[in-house]
Amino acid sequence: MGQSPRELTPYESAQHFFGAELRRWREQRGLSQERLGREVNFDGSLIGKVEKAERMPSRELAEACDRALETDGSLARLWPLVDQERQRADASKAADETMPEPYAGFQPSAYASATLVVPVLIPDGRLVFMPVDRRTLLCAGTAMALPFGVPGVEWPRLARAVHAPERVDAEIVGYLQRVLREHIVADNKVGPCQLIDVVTAQMRFIDHLQSGARGEVRSELLTVAAQYAEFAGWLSHDLGSPRAAAYWCDRAMEWAQGAGNDVWVSYVLMQKSNQAASARDAERAITLAQAAQREPTRVPPRTLAAAAQQEAQGHALAGDEVMCHQKFDQALELVTRSQHDQDAEPAPWCTEVYIEIQRATSWMRLGNPGRAIDLFERQLATLPTLYHRDRGVYLSRQACAHAANNDPEQAVAVGYKALAIGQQTGSARILTELHRLDAGLADWSDLAVVAQFHEALTAG
Repeated sequence: MGQSPRELTPYESAQHFFGAELRRWREQRGLSQERLGREVNFDGSLIGKVEKAERMPSRELAEACDRALETDGSLARLWPLVDQERQRADASKAADETMPEPYAGFQPSAYASATLVVPVLIPDGRLVFMPVDRRTLLCAGTAMALPFGVPGVEWPRLARAVHAPERVDAEIVGYLQRVLREHIVADNKVGPCQLIDVVTAQMRFIDHLQSGARGEVRSELLTVAAQYAEFAGWLSHDLGSPRAAAYWCDRAMEWAQGAGNDVWVSYVLMQKSNQAASARDAERAITLAQAAQREPTRVPPRTLAAAAQQEAQGHALAGDEVMCHQKFDQALELVTRSQHDQDAEPAPWCTEVYIEIQRATSWMRLGNPGRAIDLFERQLATLPTLYHRDRGVYLSRQACAHAANNDPEQAVAVGYKALAIGQQTGSARILTELHRLDAGLADWSDLAVVAQFHEALTAG
């Protein structure tokens, strides 16, 4: 009887995540490690070691496996994160060789096994990420000059908290929240590829802090952990990794419930509904969105609006036009009430423009591409430039609506705009929609513009 495959730990590092994704794709295609090795001209034992994170994958291996497993480039998109992790490890090793002796009473060997990405807000408002191991951080907090002009109040606090998590305080919690807001702004501009590795590394930092936090600070830290985990789930979702997205949302739910934070429990349920809608699971999307609306007196109106519009999308998937538009209208009413109450968090993105764009998507799902096109055009004209990546998602859906409306030339014209943003941000959501567009244009494959778009889409 053969041995069971070793259980993988995909969220331990980017390298582990790469290995788990390689195994998932290989098993999905029904190939053994040896067979895949022959397909890509690498030894089968190397495939096994990469899957178990015992060997670093090369770019060539990632690209060869993408071709053999028909992943649409999933592994090649992950490879830069693995390489960045390797570079950080090499830099950390080099730093250890010249490290000053840690101050008395510290045993750095207990902390040197894990790299932490420490976020630093410098005086001019820019964000700097410091990838260091715990030993480096401890020494930097005492024996070295503060780097990058970090305000003196924050760097020592972080250093002390790494060694003694019981010393975490409200200042550190507030600091982590400010950094998360910077992450969210960056995600809107450049997409998930540049952030996922940093955010998951910071989750390990927050996990460490939780081990010693007590009382009210622990509840606040659990809420921050839920916020980071939900954001990691969102990034994973945008990268086209539904299992990672589900994992992080489950962690977010655990921490939000542990904090007793009804607002974030509702918000995470809404995001889980969004994941279900992306998987075209109408019943689950509706059920989760309804669960997110169960405590209307404890949840701000805008968060309820986000859940209501998510339920509307579920009804669109189910083909229920009446319930769909009733929920969208309810969401608009809740946003109006929210503006009066000035309670944007945690869903400031849920605006009238956002809701109407989701209604346009739902018109497509309800089989009315003409109305979808009109609504997309009107609302995209008012979408803030901040939402660069999201604009690409909506343009890709508008392009699909033009194809469904028998207008291939306009579909291609809009599709190119979405493709440019997809290539800039690495958003799998954009590329998924564009592949749907490509399939929808199959009846016009003899048109030169359609053939050229297909080549542009599949070239990378």
